[in-house]
Amino acid sequence: MSNAKKYKLGMDSSCYSMKIFVGWLLLAMWHGIIIYMCCMWAIDLKSSNMPNGEENGFWLAGHVVYGACVIVANVQLMHKYFVHDGYNVIPFVLMIIAYFFFLWLMNLSTKFSDVYGIFSNMFE
Repeated sequence: MSNAKKYKLGMDSSCYSMKIFVGWLLLAMWHGIIIYMCCMWAIDLKSSNMPNGEENGFWLAGHVVYGACVIVANVQLMHKYFVHDGYNVIPFVLMIIAYFFFLWLMNLSTKFSDVYGIFSNMFE
């Protein structure tokens, strides 16, 4: 081992303990509760319906909550990076954009009947 200092962190378990694991679980649950409540509150304020006449329900809410989770998870991962230059930030931005881009593409086709017309309702 020519760089023993780099491995010290793993050997003394300073970043890998049950306390840290439980802390991460509690943080994830807190983020999930906040995301769910904010998204449900925002969707409840909206009075528009889906293109097929159905009301906005848990299907639209699920997509909104999942999109918010994609954003929060990527921002949380980016926050843990030590270096923030273009090479590290661009992949996170692209991962966030990819979810919404593919949802938009599937939204355009009636072949994907589950998400047809859902994109415009998400951003109204």
